[in-house]
Amino acid sequence: MSSKSHVHVIFRGRVQGVGFRWTVVEHAEALGLVGSVKNVPDGTVEMHGYGAKEALEKCIESILQAPGIAHIAEHTITFDQAQAPLPKEFTIIRE
Repeated sequence: MSSKSHVHVIFRGRVQGVGFRWTVVEHAEALGLVGSVKNVPDGTVEMHGYGAKEALEKCIESILQAPGIAHIAEHTITFDQAQAPLPKEFTIIRE
């Protein structure tokens, strides 16, 4: 059984077309997290992160406080146990 946590975050607001996904990657990689981030057709940005719960919480906190032209109006966070196989890096998914 994995000792790593999984977090699923949906960011709402002005989060597309402003470099926000790169901000997410930068903060996640700085904390040694793996996962992905992508734009969703409804205008939100979706993040899946894997790692220690404390690091995931710190990552989300730092993303919410990051300067830039993005504006996060609302976000939802769901934590659960990570299931194998885990990604090997933190990537931007372009669909």
